[in-house]
Amino acid sequence: MNTSEFRPELMHISITNCMRSECPLAHHCLRYLDYVHSERFVARVFLDPRGETGEVCSYHLPDTVVAMARGFKRAIRSVRHGEVNALRIHLSHTLGCCKSIYYEYANGRTALTPKQQELVRKVFSQYDVVDKELFDSYEEGYILSNQST
Repeated sequence: MNTSEFRPELMHISITNCMRSECPLAHHCLRYLDYVHSERFVARVFLDPRGETGEVCSYHLPDTVVAMARGFKRAIRSVRHGEVNALRIHLSHTLGCCKSIYYEYANGRTALTPKQQELVRKVFSQYDVVDKELFDSYEEGYILSNQST
């Protein structure tokens, strides 16, 4: 699911922008594209423009549209009643989040990236829930972080 056209409606949070048009990655980087398509005279946070550019940038956010998943309440109903709390703890640990953030994911208020979806699938499989319809819904989105999960 890749697109070469920037879709500002998929920018659900503010990100640090970059204004380096001469960077070889600029026209496929969300930091630059968000800056170019933003309103004028709006306060924004920018990367230091004195930084290096090149074929590799640790701040690069690809403009690739991916399938983001929302919620896994239906899948939780498939877990044996006595194991639900253990599943919650296991998922919280695997996703590296606290209890309240876990509920944001479980209830679908926060979308899961493809990498996070894979982690969730692996945990559910350990509780004998292997369902291709594990998540409650999907939507298109950008990955707006350099984090691995």
